Amino acid sequence: MRINLYGQRNPLGGGVHFSGFCDALKAISCLSPAISEYDYFSEADFSACMKSVGHDDVNIHFINYTHLDSAGCPNKWRKLPGFNIHWAIFETTVLHKEAISWYQGADAVFVPSHWGKDVLINNGINPSQIEVIPEGMDPSQFHPLLRSCYEKNDAFRVLVIGKFEPRKGFPELLEGFCGAFGSENNVKLILKSDSLYLNGQAYTDNLAKLNEQISSFGFSNYELVTGALSVEDIFHLYNYCDVLLFPSRAEGWGLPLLEAIACGMPVITTNYSGHTEFLAPITKLVKTVDHNIVANHPLGVWAVADPSQIADALIELKNNYGKYQTQAMEAAKIMRLEFSWANSAEKCLHFLIKKGVFSPSFSIGI
Repeated sequence: MRINLYGQRNPLGGGVHFSGFCDALKAISCLSPAISEYDYFSEADFSACMKSVGHDDVNIHFINYTHLDSAGCPNKWRKLPGFNIHWAIFETTVLHKEAISWYQGADAVFVPSHWGKDVLINNGINPSQIEVIPEGMDPSQFHPLLRSCYEKNDAFRVLVIGKFEPRKGFPELLEGFCGAFGSENNVKLILKSDSLYLNGQAYTDNLAKLNEQISSFGFSNYELVTGALSVEDIFHLYNYCDVLLFPSRAEGWGLPLLEAIACGMPVITTNYSGHTEFLAPITKLVKTVDHNIVANHPLGVWAVADPSQIADALIELKNNYGKYQTQAMEAAKIMRLEFSWANSAEKCLHFLIKKGVFSPSFSIGI
């Protein structure tokens, strides 16, 4: 009887989820020997899995293997024996029929938010299949304990983390920043918004379009941060900047927002989709902006923030920074306590034992 974890470790959102959850589950005392980790894109892992997977195993899939590109993943994965859990993370309210089929074919579906659970139900997934298991972050990696130690000059730094695409609300955030500060010398917009999933010319073109969109608003007080960053680099970025601007139109979870809050960073955000799960206990401690629900054909609806509210929120936060920094430190305590990877792993293990699909036996010699 084993717990088999299927995905891939990488710096993208799904890879961070996979690696964070795997490490947390393995860290539970006496559990690690019963856990196997498989990279869907590794031929060696594919061969090892096919030889060892058993009918009493639990298989947790972080990737829909039926959608994997055959060029990048030539191995033909099949539905495995045992109890199969499919992790559902999505940003849309209307799901593709292939995704619905994938979820319906699972013995259980894990989803990180109650918003996501409602979307699954509305798309025909049986509620009895669905279990809410929030994602998390590592509170030892993302914390506010050193926030006051960062040397800063007189500039007020507004940070944006999120790949350059419409879903992240770039038209609204750029218009809002421009309306609040224009090209003020004592304010800087810092964007970590390159799309690392793109390669070669596509990556270069995406960055060029981002610069072009910024230039269309006429301000020059911005800086782009590019390339793969280490956890330490991201931690420094959160703590060096003053506020995270996150007017996302839709998120499956919203990991950068959670990490920033855990670092004691004041944030300005929409309150819609996946990140409603961890914003719920701290709504009064963060700055949220109103949004309109807009059609996102053919993928349902999403939230579009009001740029004037973004501008007002930026000015309000800058002018009353002490108040919002104090609130952010309170929010950090709650996030680090309630939304860690360790909590995610514990909720998963509790579900498996309660469901009766995982019950390892132990003997001791004392």
